[in-house]
Amino acid sequence: MIWMVGGSKGAAPLLTARERGSCSIAKTPPFTTAGLINTNIENMFVCTYIKLNGCTHLRNTVCTYAIMIDCTYYKEGLVMDNRRRNMQRYNAIRSAHVEAMIDMINAIDHGGNELDVLGVYDSYRLERQVNSYRAMQIAQYFGVNVSKGKLTRFSKPKDHQYDFTASELIDYISEHYDAFVNYWEWFKQPAVLEAKKKYPTQE
Repeated sequence: MIWMVGGSKGAAPLLTARERGSCSIAKTPPFTTAGLINTNIENMFVCTYIKLNGCTHLRNTVCTYAIMIDCTYYKEGLVMDNRRRNMQRYNAIRSAHVEAMIDMINAIDHGGNELDVLGVYDSYRLERQVNSYRAMQIAQYFGVNVSKGKLTRFSKPKDHQYDFTASELIDYISEHYDAFVNYWEWFKQPAVLEAKKKYPTQE
């Protein structure tokens, strides 16, 4: 019996029984009963076998045909998988930005104790000055979009007394711009690094 490697197109060269018996790809491939590869899934496996086993008994034209024609489906699968993984990585990093921003706003609402290291020595005045609306303003100031639902934790009672108005709070952050940018990086960088570790890029 003679076996065909490639697709159902007649241009694919054939394997003799001797070539098939001495080639690793021909010993355990997903051949059909008739010995003809005629489905996309089977073609992907043939391509994989060729690449992994490096069959030297196949005629060069056979390998060329399999790689150029059959591997199309295999390569398309890899491209789609990479796109999906890149999207997952993008979404994970975006989520990391959101969570890091919420953590920073929470720290600000507790007085931003670490800010004194950055030269802001009266950050204690910020304690209990954030509500959900002001939290949204702070997030937007740093270019991060956070849904309102995630900021309800900062809501205050209607009779809560504020030392800062909403605009004064943003003005305070602007006056200490460099310090708050560095403060933001403290929260952002570890969160983004963790997201990137979860979805590493393909080298």
